[in-house]
Amino acid sequence: MDGPFQLVSGELMDSKTMAQMCRTLRAIKKWTQEQVADHLESRLERKVSKQSISYAENPEYPGLDKLRVQIIEELSGRQVEGPFWRLKDEPAEVEG
Repeated sequence: MDGPFQLVSGELMDSKTMAQMCRTLRAIKKWTQEQVADHLESRLERKVSKQSISYAENPEYPGLDKLRVQIIEELSGRQVEGPFWRLKDEPAEVEG
């Protein structure tokens, strides 16, 4: 991906949008799913598998919004507020 990815505050995000955002942020960072899992595991101090990252990036898997939020927050440096998921704070550019 070339250039920054703009994250917009206040827009409601559904599971599909969050899954896409997880994939996009990982691509911008040029991280593998395993690298994201390792990063989350060290930050959250619990086991996170590469497979769980794959599931979180796939909008067909329900019930993974909490993990999606954690991925988005860690990779973007932004806070996500729920239960109607939306980004907080001012817009930020995310670059790799």
